[in-house]
Amino acid sequence: QKPAIPDTRAITLNVDMNSQSGTHGLVINMVATQLAAGEIISLFDLEIDASNATGGHVHAMEMSQVGGNAIDIVMLHANPNIGVIHHDSGSFGNVETAFKYTGSWTDTTAAFNDAGTDVELFSADTDIVYIGMAATFDHVEAILATFASGPGIKPAFAFSDGVGGFTAFTPEDGTRGFRDSGIIEWHTPDLVGWSTDTVNSIGSKYWIRITRTHGGSITAPIEDTVQVQAVTNYSWDKDGNLSILKLTFDDVSLSRGAANRLDLATGDNLRIVSGALEFSDNVKLSNPSSGILRLEAGDTLQVDTLAETTADGGIIVDGLLLKDSIVAGASDNLGFYGTTAVALQTGVTVDAAGIHAALVNLGLITA
Repeated sequence: QKPAIPDTRAITLNVDMNSQSGTHGLVINMVATQLAAGEIISLFDLEIDASNATGGHVHAMEMSQVGGNAIDIVMLHANPNIGVIHHDSGSFGNVETAFKYTGSWTDTTAAFNDAGTDVELFSADTDIVYIGMAATFDHVEAILATFASGPGIKPAFAFSDGVGGFTAFTPEDGTRGFRDSGIIEWHTPDLVGWSTDTVNSIGSKYWIRITRTHGGSITAPIEDTVQVQAVTNYSWDKDGNLSILKLTFDDVSLSRGAANRLDLATGDNLRIVSGALEFSDNVKLSNPSSGILRLEAGDTLQVDTLAETTADGGIIVDGLLLKDSIVAGASDNLGFYGTTAVALQTGVTVDAAGIHAALVNLGLITA
């Protein structure tokens, strides 16, 4: 639809439950008969073509409340055995090699990567498009200048098997057979046996093959750009496990000790930019160089019991005021390095402390 007036709604449902329990605004029931490994279906599929947009915001789902606060409103509710979020993170980039085969070979790499050069694809039944990359990829974005008409090209998809053949698979085709601009996606682990191979004398590529199988007369699609990407997956799974790249927070409280402990292993880092991080029980630091708890000036660390420090454990702080006893075990070390003094209040004891004489002044102060 192309509205002629502002605030047009393509579909509007107005529902008054009229005191009838179990009333729903929209229900979709799908039976996944013979859904096979590697196949993707969606109960609710949203796609927006932003090719001609110059700005603005799009909310895939929006909910508002008006009138009173007597009911509990939840934007999204997931029942048991349901993963909450699967996020594919990444950005599309140029294809390395692309061909179309119509009985002869045409290199379409430059055209796929250039919005100013458009090429007709799938002009006849059995015409093929090949896309090859040095590394695996899992998304193809096809922006079309002209859409296929009728039922589209009825594409058949396949991946290279490394021995000169191709194996059929069924991705989620957001182009609907090149009848729309959209994204074609799959999960790479489902493409068992996907290997590098040679197509038209170009070797060492992971190839995806798209073949037109519609034999009738249609308007052939014309591409504007075709790009690919290999995404990074983040998720909130059905068991409550969260996989995320970066987390920013103001305050974190870990209150159950060993059962709810923050462990920083080799290669992990925890950085507090501002505010306070409080631990009521245990903190484990397993490597001072790469698994480290670092506090900058102005940050605070409150630890009721620092019960677990290993031989390699360490805490780096800009300034340290020692108010209680500090004990290093037989295989542990307590090292002070820096240009500022280490202040020990009266009554503080330090066992097996390593002091860098050239950098640190050690003295006693009165509380």
